[in-house]
Amino acid sequence: MNYENMKQLHLLAQKYEEYDKPLYLGYPIENSFDKKVTNTTIQDYGDKLNSADLYIHIPFCRKMCYFCCCYRVAFQNEIQMDQYVDAIQKELLLKFGQKEKMVYTSMHWGGGTPAVLTEKQIERLYHSIETYFTPAAGNMTNIEAYPNRTDITSEKLKLLKQLGFNSISFGIQDFDKRVQKAINREYEVNETLKIMDMAKKEGFMVHIDLCYGLPFQGLNEFEKTLEAVMKIEPEQIAAYPYMHYTVNFPLQNKILVNSIPNSFMKLLLSMLAKEKLADNYTKYGMDTFIRKNSSIDNMWKSSKIVRNMMGTNIDTGNLLYGLGMSAISRWENGYEKNTDSLKEYEETIFEGKLPIIREHIMTKEDKLRHFLIEEQIGGIRQINKKQIEKRIGIPFFEKFARQYEKMVEFEKDGLIAGLDEDIIYLTDIGSEFTRCIAHIFNEYCE
Repeated sequence: MNYENMKQLHLLAQKYEEYDKPLYLGYPIENSFDKKVTNTTIQDYGDKLNSADLYIHIPFCRKMCYFCCCYRVAFQNEIQMDQYVDAIQKELLLKFGQKEKMVYTSMHWGGGTPAVLTEKQIERLYHSIETYFTPAAGNMTNIEAYPNRTDITSEKLKLLKQLGFNSISFGIQDFDKRVQKAINREYEVNETLKIMDMAKKEGFMVHIDLCYGLPFQGLNEFEKTLEAVMKIEPEQIAAYPYMHYTVNFPLQNKILVNSIPNSFMKLLLSMLAKEKLADNYTKYGMDTFIRKNSSIDNMWKSSKIVRNMMGTNIDTGNLLYGLGMSAISRWENGYEKNTDSLKEYEETIFEGKLPIIREHIMTKEDKLRHFLIEEQIGGIRQINKKQIEKRIGIPFFEKFARQYEKMVEFEKDGLIAGLDEDIIYLTDIGSEFTRCIAHIFNEYCE
Protein backbone atom coordinates (compact mmCIF):
# COMPACT_ATOMS: atom_id res chain seq x y z
CA MET A 1 0.00 0.00 0.00
CA ASN A 2 1.20 3.45 -0.84
CA TYR A 3 -1.11 6.30 0.04
CA GLU A 4 0.15 9.85 -0.32
CA ASN A 5 -2.08 11.56 2.19
CA MET A 6 -1.91 9.33 5.25
CA LYS A 7 -2.35 12.29 7.59
CA GLN A 8 -5.68 13.23 6.00
CA LEU A 9 -6.85 9.60 6.08
CA HIS A 10 -5.91 9.43 9.75
CA LEU A 11 -7.94 12.56 10.52
CA LEU A 12 -10.96 11.27 8.60
CA ALA A 13 -10.81 7.91 10.37
CA GLN A 14 -10.81 9.62 13.74
CA LYS A 15 -13.53 12.11 12.83
CA TYR A 16 -15.87 9.58 11.25
CA GLU A 17 -15.36 6.62 13.57
CA GLU A 18 -17.97 3.99 12.69
CA TYR A 19 -17.67 1.65 15.69
CA ASP A 20 -21.08 2.72 17.06
CA LYS A 21 -22.86 2.89 13.69
CA PRO A 22 -25.21 0.07 12.61
CA LEU A 23 -24.38 -2.12 9.61
CA TYR A 24 -27.73 -1.03 8.14
CA LEU A 25 -28.87 -4.47 7.01
CA GLY A 26 -32.36 -3.04 7.16
CA TYR A 27 -34.17 0.16 8.04
CA PRO A 28 -35.40 0.74 10.64
CA ILE A 29 -32.68 -1.24 12.39
CA GLU A 30 -33.65 -4.09 14.69
CA ASN A 31 -33.41 -2.22 18.00
CA SER A 32 -36.01 0.24 16.69
CA PHE A 33 -38.64 -2.50 16.28
CA ASP A 34 -41.71 -2.46 18.52
CA LYS A 35 -41.84 -4.93 21.40
CA LYS A 36 -45.53 -5.53 20.88
CA VAL A 37 -46.98 -7.86 18.27
CA THR A 38 -50.22 -7.01 16.45
CA ASN A 39 -52.40 -9.02 14.13
CA THR A 40 -51.00 -7.24 11.07
CA THR A 41 -48.36 -9.65 9.89
CA ILE A 42 -46.38 -10.79 6.91
CA GLN A 43 -48.85 -13.66 6.67
CA ASP A 44 -51.60 -11.26 5.58
CA TYR A 45 -49.38 -9.63 2.97
CA GLY A 46 -47.94 -12.95 1.78
CA ASP A 47 -51.40 -14.20 0.86
CA LYS A 48 -51.37 -11.74 -2.05
CA LEU A 49 -48.10 -13.02 -3.56
CA ASN A 50 -46.80 -16.20 -5.14
CA SER A 51 -43.05 -15.65 -4.78
CA ALA A 52 -40.63 -14.91 -1.94
CA ASP A 53 -37.06 -15.08 -0.71
CA LEU A 54 -36.22 -17.42 2.16
CA TYR A 55 -33.80 -17.21 5.06
CA ILE A 56 -33.32 -20.30 7.25
CA HIS A 57 -31.39 -19.78 10.49
CA ILE A 58 -29.38 -22.76 11.76
CA PRO A 59 -27.73 -21.55 15.00
CA PHE A 60 -25.40 -24.43 15.84
CA CYS A 61 -21.60 -24.10 15.91
CA ARG A 62 -19.07 -26.77 16.87
CA LYS A 63 -16.81 -24.05 18.20
CA MET A 64 -17.97 -20.67 19.47
CA CYS A 65 -15.97 -17.90 17.79
CA TYR A 66 -15.47 -14.85 19.98
CA PHE A 67 -15.90 -12.16 17.32
CA CYS A 68 -19.25 -13.22 15.87
CA CYS A 69 -22.34 -10.99 16.02
CA CYS A 70 -24.77 -13.72 14.98
CA TYR A 71 -27.23 -15.57 17.19
CA ARG A 72 -25.80 -19.04 17.72
CA VAL A 73 -25.78 -22.02 20.06
CA ALA A 74 -22.99 -24.44 20.98
CA PHE A 75 -23.37 -27.79 19.23
CA GLN A 76 -24.07 -30.63 21.67
CA ASN A 77 -25.33 -33.63 19.72
CA GLU A 78 -27.44 -34.72 16.77
CA ILE A 79 -30.55 -35.09 18.95
CA GLN A 80 -30.37 -31.35 19.69
CA MET A 81 -30.27 -30.59 15.95
CA ASP A 82 -33.02 -33.11 15.14
CA GLN A 83 -35.34 -31.31 17.54
CA TYR A 84 -34.50 -27.98 15.93
CA VAL A 85 -35.25 -29.32 12.44
CA ASP A 86 -38.56 -30.60 13.85
CA ALA A 87 -39.28 -27.06 15.07
CA ILE A 88 -38.58 -25.45 11.69
CA GLN A 89 -40.81 -28.05 10.04
CA LYS A 90 -43.55 -27.03 12.47
CA GLU A 91 -42.95 -23.33 11.75
CA LEU A 92 -43.27 -24.05 8.03
CA LEU A 93 -46.59 -25.76 8.67
CA LEU A 94 -47.86 -22.91 10.85
CA LYS A 95 -46.89 -20.26 8.30
CA PHE A 96 -47.65 -21.99 5.01
CA GLY A 97 -49.91 -24.93 5.73
CA GLN A 98 -53.00 -23.08 4.49
CA LYS A 99 -51.35 -21.32 1.54
CA GLU A 100 -50.95 -22.15 -2.11
CA LYS A 101 -47.48 -23.39 -2.98
CA MET A 102 -45.12 -20.47 -3.62
CA VAL A 103 -41.95 -19.93 -5.67
CA TYR A 104 -38.70 -18.84 -4.05
CA THR A 105 -36.21 -16.72 -5.97
CA SER A 106 -33.41 -17.04 -3.43
CA MET A 107 -32.84 -19.11 -0.30
CA HIS A 108 -30.04 -18.68 2.21
CA TRP A 109 -29.21 -21.03 5.07
CA GLY A 110 -27.29 -18.93 7.60
CA GLY A 111 -26.15 -19.33 11.15
CA GLY A 112 -24.39 -20.39 13.15
CA THR A 113 -23.01 -23.04 10.85
CA PRO A 114 -25.76 -24.69 8.77
CA ALA A 115 -23.31 -27.19 7.27
CA VAL A 116 -22.97 -28.74 10.75
CA LEU A 117 -26.30 -30.50 10.07
CA THR A 118 -26.01 -34.15 9.07
CA GLU A 119 -26.84 -35.20 5.53
CA LYS A 120 -30.09 -36.76 6.77
CA GLN A 121 -31.09 -33.55 8.58
CA ILE A 122 -30.25 -31.37 5.56
CA GLU A 123 -32.30 -33.61 3.29
CA ARG A 124 -35.24 -33.71 5.72
CA LEU A 125 -35.33 -29.92 6.12
CA TYR A 126 -34.91 -29.23 2.41
CA HIS A 127 -37.75 -31.58 1.45
CA SER A 128 -39.97 -29.93 4.07
CA ILE A 129 -39.32 -26.57 2.42
CA GLU A 130 -40.14 -28.15 -0.96
CA THR A 131 -43.60 -28.97 0.38
CA TYR A 132 -44.43 -25.26 0.38
CA PHE A 133 -41.98 -23.73 -2.12
CA THR A 134 -40.69 -24.43 -5.61
CA PRO A 135 -37.33 -22.95 -6.70
CA ALA A 136 -37.61 -20.41 -9.50
CA ALA A 137 -35.53 -20.77 -12.63
CA GLY A 138 -32.18 -19.10 -12.02
CA ASN A 139 -32.65 -19.17 -8.25
CA MET A 140 -29.77 -18.63 -5.83
CA THR A 141 -29.70 -21.27 -3.08
CA ASN A 142 -26.82 -20.80 -0.66
CA ILE A 143 -25.55 -22.43 2.53
CA GLU A 144 -22.93 -21.11 4.96
CA ALA A 145 -20.07 -23.37 6.02
CA TYR A 146 -17.05 -23.47 8.31
CA PRO A 147 -14.04 -24.65 6.26
CA ASN A 148 -13.29 -28.03 7.83
CA ARG A 149 -13.43 -31.68 6.78
CA THR A 150 -15.80 -32.60 9.60
CA ASP A 151 -18.71 -30.70 8.10
CA ILE A 152 -17.67 -30.43 4.45
CA THR A 153 -17.29 -33.89 2.94
CA SER A 154 -17.51 -35.04 -0.65
CA GLU A 155 -20.72 -36.91 0.20
CA LYS A 156 -22.35 -33.86 1.75
CA LEU A 157 -21.38 -31.66 -1.20
CA LYS A 158 -22.90 -34.15 -3.63
CA LEU A 159 -26.13 -34.21 -1.60
CA LEU A 160 -26.33 -30.41 -1.44
CA LYS A 161 -25.83 -30.17 -5.19
CA GLN A 162 -28.40 -32.87 -5.84
CA LEU A 163 -30.96 -31.09 -3.67
CA GLY A 164 -30.54 -27.78 -5.49
CA PHE A 165 -27.95 -25.72 -3.62
CA ASN A 166 -25.73 -23.85 -6.06
CA SER A 167 -23.44 -21.75 -3.85
CA ILE A 168 -21.55 -22.09 -0.56
CA SER A 169 -20.36 -19.23 1.64
CA PHE A 170 -17.20 -20.06 3.57
CA GLY A 171 -16.49 -17.96 6.64
CA ILE A 172 -12.74 -17.38 6.43
CA GLN A 173 -12.35 -14.02 8.24
CA ASP A 174 -8.51 -14.20 8.32
CA PHE A 175 -5.92 -16.94 7.80
CA ASP A 176 -3.35 -15.48 10.20
CA LYS A 177 -2.73 -17.88 13.12
CA ARG A 178 -2.48 -15.16 15.76
CA VAL A 179 -5.73 -13.57 14.62
CA GLN A 180 -7.45 -16.96 14.53
CA LYS A 181 -6.33 -17.81 18.05
CA ALA A 182 -7.62 -14.47 19.34
CA ILE A 183 -11.11 -15.16 17.95
CA ASN A 184 -11.14 -18.91 18.75
CA ARG A 185 -10.94 -20.26 15.20
CA GLU A 186 -8.53 -22.77 13.70
CA TYR A 187 -7.90 -23.92 10.14
CA GLU A 188 -4.98 -24.21 7.72
CA VAL A 189 -4.71 -22.19 4.53
CA ASN A 190 -3.86 -25.09 2.22
CA GLU A 191 -6.51 -27.40 3.66
CA THR A 192 -9.14 -24.67 3.38
CA LEU A 193 -8.23 -23.98 -0.23
CA LYS A 194 -8.56 -27.71 -0.98
CA ILE A 195 -12.04 -27.76 0.55
CA MET A 196 -13.13 -24.76 -1.51
CA ASP A 197 -11.62 -26.31 -4.64
CA MET A 198 -13.57 -29.49 -3.91
CA ALA A 199 -16.77 -27.41 -3.75
CA LYS A 200 -15.98 -25.71 -7.05
CA LYS A 201 -15.36 -29.07 -8.73
CA GLU A 202 -18.82 -30.18 -7.60
CA GLY A 203 -20.21 -27.17 -9.47
CA PHE A 204 -20.78 -24.76 -6.59
CA MET A 205 -20.19 -21.04 -6.77
CA VAL A 206 -17.88 -20.22 -3.88
CA HIS A 207 -18.48 -17.13 -1.74
CA ILE A 208 -15.97 -15.99 0.87
CA ASP A 209 -16.63 -13.93 3.99
CA LEU A 210 -13.72 -11.90 5.36
CA CYS A 211 -13.61 -9.63 8.39
CA TYR A 212 -11.32 -6.65 8.93
CA GLY A 213 -10.62 -4.95 12.23
CA LEU A 214 -10.10 -8.25 14.07
CA PRO A 215 -7.73 -8.46 17.06
CA PHE A 216 -4.01 -8.33 16.15
CA GLN A 217 -4.91 -7.90 12.47
CA GLY A 218 -2.50 -5.78 10.47
CA LEU A 219 -1.97 -4.90 6.82
CA ASN A 220 0.59 -7.65 6.25
CA GLU A 221 -1.64 -10.35 7.76
CA PHE A 222 -4.74 -9.28 5.86
CA GLU A 223 -2.85 -8.93 2.58
CA LYS A 224 -1.68 -12.55 2.85
CA THR A 225 -5.26 -13.64 3.50
CA LEU A 226 -6.50 -11.73 0.44
CA GLU A 227 -3.78 -13.26 -1.73
CA ALA A 228 -4.62 -16.77 -0.53
CA VAL A 229 -8.34 -16.27 -1.13
CA MET A 230 -7.78 -14.94 -4.66
CA LYS A 231 -6.04 -18.19 -5.61
CA ILE A 232 -9.35 -20.03 -5.51
CA GLU A 233 -11.08 -17.31 -7.60
CA PRO A 234 -14.33 -17.18 -5.61
CA GLU A 235 -17.32 -15.68 -7.40
CA GLN A 236 -18.05 -13.39 -4.48
CA ILE A 237 -16.06 -11.94 -1.57
CA ALA A 238 -17.65 -10.01 1.26
CA ALA A 239 -15.38 -7.97 3.56
CA TYR A 240 -17.18 -6.88 6.72
CA PRO A 241 -15.93 -4.66 9.56
CA TYR A 242 -15.59 -6.23 12.99
CA MET A 243 -18.29 -4.90 15.34
CA HIS A 244 -17.42 -4.94 19.06
CA TYR A 245 -20.79 -5.20 20.84
CA THR A 246 -20.03 -6.92 24.14
CA VAL A 247 -23.43 -6.15 25.70
CA ASN A 248 -25.27 -8.15 23.05
CA PHE A 249 -22.49 -10.65 22.35
CA PRO A 250 -20.67 -11.32 25.66
CA LEU A 251 -18.18 -13.79 24.15
CA GLN A 252 -16.50 -10.71 22.68
CA ASN A 253 -15.32 -9.95 26.23
CA LYS A 254 -12.73 -12.67 25.67
CA ILE A 255 -11.07 -10.41 23.09
CA LEU A 256 -8.43 -8.05 24.46
CA VAL A 257 -9.66 -4.53 23.74
CA ASN A 258 -6.10 -3.30 23.21
CA SER A 259 -5.64 -5.89 20.45
CA ILE A 260 -8.45 -4.43 18.32
CA PRO A 261 -7.17 -2.20 15.47
CA ASN A 262 -8.07 1.48 15.79
CA SER A 263 -10.27 3.33 13.32
CA PHE A 264 -7.31 4.37 11.15
CA MET A 265 -6.05 0.80 10.79
CA LYS A 266 -9.57 -0.42 10.01
CA LEU A 267 -9.80 2.18 7.25
CA LEU A 268 -6.47 1.05 5.80
CA LEU A 269 -7.53 -2.61 5.96
CA SER A 270 -10.73 -1.83 4.06
CA MET A 271 -8.83 0.19 1.47
CA LEU A 272 -6.30 -2.63 1.13
CA ALA A 273 -9.06 -5.10 0.28
CA LYS A 274 -10.45 -2.76 -2.39
CA GLU A 275 -6.97 -2.20 -3.84
CA LYS A 276 -5.97 -5.89 -3.92
CA LEU A 277 -9.25 -7.00 -5.47
CA ALA A 278 -9.66 -4.14 -7.96
CA ASP A 279 -8.19 -5.90 -11.01
CA ASN A 280 -10.40 -8.97 -10.80
CA TYR A 281 -13.44 -7.86 -8.81
CA THR A 282 -16.07 -5.11 -8.95
CA LYS A 283 -17.15 -3.64 -5.63
CA TYR A 284 -20.87 -3.22 -4.96
CA GLY A 285 -22.38 -1.34 -2.05
CA MET A 286 -20.50 -1.27 1.24
CA ASP A 287 -18.77 -4.61 1.34
CA THR A 288 -19.33 -6.97 -1.60
CA PHE A 289 -16.93 -7.84 -4.42
CA ILE A 290 -18.10 -9.79 -7.50
CA ARG A 291 -15.53 -11.50 -9.73
CA LYS A 292 -15.40 -9.92 -13.17
CA ASN A 293 -16.65 -12.14 -16.02
CA SER A 294 -17.97 -14.71 -13.54
CA SER A 295 -21.33 -16.44 -13.91
CA ILE A 296 -23.00 -13.86 -11.66
CA ASP A 297 -21.13 -10.76 -12.86
CA ASN A 298 -23.54 -9.89 -15.68
CA MET A 299 -26.52 -10.56 -13.42
CA TRP A 300 -25.26 -8.04 -10.86
CA LYS A 301 -24.43 -5.48 -13.57
CA SER A 302 -27.96 -5.58 -14.96
CA SER A 303 -29.78 -5.72 -11.62
CA LYS A 304 -30.90 -3.21 -9.03
CA ILE A 305 -28.47 -3.35 -6.10
CA VAL A 306 -29.75 -2.76 -2.57
CA ARG A 307 -28.70 -3.15 1.03
CA ASN A 308 -30.83 -5.72 2.85
CA MET A 309 -30.75 -8.47 5.48
CA MET A 310 -28.25 -10.43 3.39
CA GLY A 311 -25.88 -7.47 3.05
CA THR A 312 -25.35 -5.93 -0.38
CA ASN A 313 -27.49 -7.89 -2.79
CA ILE A 314 -29.65 -7.97 -5.89
CA ASP A 315 -33.14 -6.63 -5.27
CA THR A 316 -35.62 -9.36 -6.19
CA GLY A 317 -38.58 -7.23 -5.14
CA ASN A 318 -39.85 -10.12 -3.02
CA LEU A 319 -40.81 -10.30 0.61
CA LEU A 320 -38.39 -12.23 2.82
CA TYR A 321 -39.60 -15.07 5.00
CA GLY A 322 -37.26 -15.76 7.92
CA LEU A 323 -37.50 -19.17 9.58
CA GLY A 324 -35.83 -20.36 12.76
CA MET A 325 -34.53 -18.83 15.96
CA SER A 326 -33.76 -15.07 15.66
CA ALA A 327 -34.83 -14.95 11.99
CA ILE A 328 -36.28 -11.70 10.66
CA SER A 329 -39.00 -11.53 8.01
CA ARG A 330 -39.42 -8.45 5.82
CA TRP A 331 -42.34 -7.35 3.70
CA GLU A 332 -43.48 -4.10 2.10
CA ASN A 333 -45.05 -2.79 5.26
CA GLY A 334 -42.66 -3.93 7.95
CA TYR A 335 -40.62 -6.53 9.80
CA GLU A 336 -41.18 -9.45 12.14
CA LYS A 337 -38.50 -10.98 14.35
CA ASN A 338 -38.44 -14.42 15.95
CA THR A 339 -37.16 -14.89 19.48
CA ASP A 340 -33.37 -15.10 19.98
CA SER A 341 -33.78 -17.87 22.57
CA LEU A 342 -33.55 -21.45 21.28
CA LYS A 343 -35.57 -22.73 24.24
CA GLU A 344 -38.33 -20.15 23.77
CA TYR A 345 -38.36 -20.69 20.00
CA GLU A 346 -38.89 -24.44 20.28
CA GLU A 347 -41.38 -24.25 23.16
CA THR A 348 -43.50 -21.65 21.36
CA ILE A 349 -43.46 -23.55 18.08
CA PHE A 350 -44.43 -26.86 19.68
CA GLU A 351 -47.32 -25.08 21.43
CA GLY A 352 -48.61 -24.28 17.95
CA LYS A 353 -47.80 -20.56 18.06
CA LEU A 354 -45.46 -18.42 15.97
CA PRO A 355 -42.32 -17.33 17.91
CA ILE A 356 -42.52 -13.64 16.94
CA ILE A 357 -41.32 -11.33 19.73
CA ARG A 358 -40.92 -8.01 17.92
CA GLU A 359 -42.34 -6.34 14.86
CA HIS A 360 -42.30 -3.03 13.10
CA ILE A 361 -45.06 -1.65 10.91
CA MET A 362 -43.41 0.88 8.61
CA THR A 363 -44.70 4.42 8.43
CA LYS A 364 -44.58 6.54 5.29
CA GLU A 365 -41.50 8.23 6.78
CA ASP A 366 -39.85 4.84 7.39
CA LYS A 367 -40.38 3.86 3.76
CA LEU A 368 -38.86 7.12 2.53
CA ARG A 369 -35.76 6.72 4.68
CA HIS A 370 -35.52 3.03 3.85
CA PHE A 371 -35.35 3.98 0.18
CA LEU A 372 -32.75 6.66 0.91
CA ILE A 373 -30.53 4.56 3.21
CA GLU A 374 -30.87 1.00 1.88
CA GLU A 375 -31.41 1.54 -1.83
CA GLN A 376 -29.54 4.76 -2.58
CA ILE A 377 -26.72 5.31 -0.09
CA GLY A 378 -26.14 1.66 0.84
CA GLY A 379 -27.00 0.17 -2.54
CA ILE A 380 -25.66 2.46 -5.28
CA ARG A 381 -23.66 4.95 -3.18
CA GLN A 382 -25.53 8.04 -4.27
CA ILE A 383 -28.54 10.20 -3.42
CA ASN A 384 -30.83 11.07 -6.31
CA LYS A 385 -32.49 14.20 -5.00
CA LYS A 386 -35.01 14.32 -7.87
CA GLN A 387 -36.27 10.83 -7.05
CA ILE A 388 -36.65 11.77 -3.40
CA GLU A 389 -38.36 15.07 -4.25
CA LYS A 390 -40.83 13.22 -6.48
CA ARG A 391 -41.83 11.19 -3.43
CA ILE A 392 -42.11 14.06 -0.97
CA GLY A 393 -43.25 16.95 -3.18
CA ILE A 394 -40.79 19.50 -1.74
CA PRO A 395 -37.07 20.28 -2.26
CA PHE A 396 -34.71 17.69 -0.78
CA PHE A 397 -33.02 20.00 1.70
CA GLU A 398 -36.30 21.55 2.74
CA LYS A 399 -37.24 18.09 3.96
CA PHE A 400 -33.77 17.29 5.30
CA ALA A 401 -32.79 20.74 6.56
CA ARG A 402 -31.25 19.29 9.73
CA GLN A 403 -28.92 17.14 7.63
CA TYR A 404 -27.75 19.93 5.32
CA GLU A 405 -25.02 21.26 7.60
CA LYS A 406 -23.58 17.78 8.04
CA MET A 407 -23.70 17.17 4.28
CA VAL A 408 -21.77 20.41 3.71
CA GLU A 409 -19.15 19.07 6.10
CA PHE A 410 -19.07 15.74 4.27
CA GLU A 411 -18.45 17.56 0.98
CA LYS A 412 -15.74 19.73 2.52
CA ASP A 413 -13.98 16.58 3.76
CA GLY A 414 -14.23 14.95 0.34
CA LEU A 415 -16.72 12.22 1.27
CA ILE A 416 -19.42 13.35 -1.16
CA ALA A 417 -19.62 15.41 -4.35
CA GLY A 418 -22.43 17.24 -6.13
CA LEU A 419 -24.23 18.61 -3.09
CA ASP A 420 -25.90 21.29 -5.22
CA GLU A 421 -26.55 18.95 -8.16
CA ASP A 422 -29.46 16.58 -8.81
CA ILE A 423 -27.38 13.59 -7.74
CA ILE A 424 -25.05 13.53 -4.74
CA TYR A 425 -22.32 10.92 -5.14
CA LEU A 426 -20.27 9.21 -2.49
CA THR A 427 -16.63 9.65 -3.49
CA ASP A 428 -14.12 6.82 -3.48
CA ILE A 429 -12.98 7.71 0.03
CA GLY A 430 -16.56 8.57 1.01
CA SER A 431 -17.62 4.98 0.27
CA GLU A 432 -15.40 3.96 3.20
CA PHE A 433 -17.70 5.96 5.47
CA THR A 434 -21.03 4.91 4.00
CA ARG A 435 -22.53 4.03 7.38
CA CYS A 436 -21.66 7.47 8.78
CA ILE A 437 -23.32 9.15 5.82
CA ALA A 438 -26.39 6.91 6.06
CA HIS A 439 -26.62 7.39 9.81
CA ILE A 440 -27.52 11.08 9.66
CA PHE A 441 -30.77 10.08 7.92
CA ASN A 442 -31.76 7.58 10.62
CA GLU A 443 -34.81 9.25 12.15
CA TYR A 444 -34.61 7.06 15.26
CA CYS A 445 -31.16 8.45 16.07
CA GLU A 446 -31.86 12.13 15.42
